[in-house]
Amino acid sequence: MRITEIKPVRGIDPASEYAILASYFPGGEPYPGINLYLSALKAQGFKVIVMAALDNPCNFDLSELDMDQAEGVLIRQNSGYDHYSWRLTLESFPDLYRTRACLLTNDSMFGPNRSFERLVKGMRATGAPVIALTNSYEHVPHIQSYFLYFKAEALQNRYLRSYIGSFDPRFERDQVIYAYELPLANYVQNACKLPIAIAFQVPPHYRINPAFHGWTELLRAGFPFIKRDCLCANFKKNPEHLFAVAREHGFDLDVLRRLIDRLCLAGTAKLP
Repeated sequence: MRITEIKPVRGIDPASEYAILASYFPGGEPYPGINLYLSALKAQGFKVIVMAALDNPCNFDLSELDMDQAEGVLIRQNSGYDHYSWRLTLESFPDLYRTRACLLTNDSMFGPNRSFERLVKGMRATGAPVIALTNSYEHVPHIQSYFLYFKAEALQNRYLRSYIGSFDPRFERDQVIYAYELPLANYVQNACKLPIAIAFQVPPHYRINPAFHGWTELLRAGFPFIKRDCLCANFKKNPEHLFAVAREHGFDLDVLRRLIDRLCLAGTAKLP
């Protein structure tokens, strides 16, 4: 698949930590809030490569994207979801496998808030070579794939590289979930022989998606994000509560208003 480098990556530094931010730009424009994540990642020492999937790579407007916060900005034809963006970036820059750490993440979250610095310090301090933000017992026990931090030991594991190399651009959303996300923890622990740490672990009796249904509990535990797909659902149920919780936990309300307007309202209603 062809990649267009809007901001070329000028070499990979093996002594650095990188983040591959998989993003989808509907209509060729980034969602409000992506710059918050870019700047937070950079502030914590990550060199960020944005891989943006577009429905039409010849039609885009990146004027709202803060290029200065990114090490590189790449665009591609939309297919294969975030997993294929991660695979394609790692294949394009294989020296990422030789770095201190690489975070595979996406733009499905709003934030982060002030808890992010503490989270990153904890990830770096733990001895586990693979760290996920949350786990889930929905369908089967698994780790959720929107935030996966791989240290050097994991990046150098040939079985993990093979797994990432299998991400298929032809797969639809449910195929990606069942083929790649749900089996990942089992594969990492049994095939790769790598231990996994989970930053915000939910108990086995919690059989629903914690990032969606337990978002306020996660925030109280120090979770630094609100998953984007729960913003509209909670806005429609109780917008005052959504904004009150966001304010309490230190999120940028101006950016949140713009994101809600883009996701849910298209400028048709007044926000709290």
